[in-house]
Amino acid sequence: MPWKETCAMKERLQLVNLFEAGSYTVAELAEHFRVSRTSFYKWWHRYQEAGRDLHVLKDLSRRPHSYPRAVSRATA
Repeated sequence: MPWKETCAMKERLQLVNLFEAGSYTVAELAEHFRVSRTSFYKWWHRYQEAGRDLHVLKDLSRRPHSYPRAVSRATA
């Protein structure tokens, strides 16, 4: 039997849609999708604040916003 191929964004959208339907609790959905409740709430709040925009469910960059120990361009 081949592996089921999905992408993270589709899985997160399904997670959010199932929660909106009211059929499952957060704990049940988190267990089924194998994510923490903290991650679920992070995606849920991001989705709600963005006006149900799907693009907020994708992975965000982990790059730091600033580099406090970086050398300035004038010095380099």
